[in-house]
Amino acid sequence: LYVNQQNWLRHYFKQYLRQHITPILINPDTDLVQFLKDDYTYLAVEIIRGDTIRYALLEIPSDKVPRFVNLPPEAPRRRKPMILLDNILRYCLDDIFKGFFDYDALNAYSMKMTRDAEYDLVHEMEASLMELMSSSLKQRLTAEPVRFVYQRDMPNALVEVLREKLTISRYDSI
Repeated sequence: LYVNQQNWLRHYFKQYLRQHITPILINPDTDLVQFLKDDYTYLAVEIIRGDTIRYALLEIPSDKVPRFVNLPPEAPRRRKPMILLDNILRYCLDDIFKGFFDYDALNAYSMKMTRDAEYDLVHEMEASLMELMSSSLKQRLTAEPVRFVYQRDMPNALVEVLREKLTISRYDSI
């Protein structure tokens, strides 16, 4: 990134993204199954301080801002550079976490979780199709995770923490 693009990214983050970012700190009491939305992309963040590693999740707010963002071009070039929203957040990790944690390094990895999509439609004579569908969609919001997709270079320790927190066994789809 050129200097003017770096400055532009920081401004874009502060202006359009920061208000949509709420880190979820992963600790022994965190129930990720309740927090995470079905088929949303998240950044799993390693917060490293010496020999201690903590973890947090950031939801990629692609429902609030565009997933692909046009960067300002460099003067003589005709190309229109773009950046993925995930990479803007990666670039601005310092802006998100400084002041909350002391750290030596921050690393972020993409991940996504999919919930069980099977609907339990109970056929009741008195329930309308709309009521049955509404009930089934509510089931989907709290259904158990059945698939966990993550960035190839995510450290095994982080994969295991997420797999455990999402109650996904080694035999489920990961």
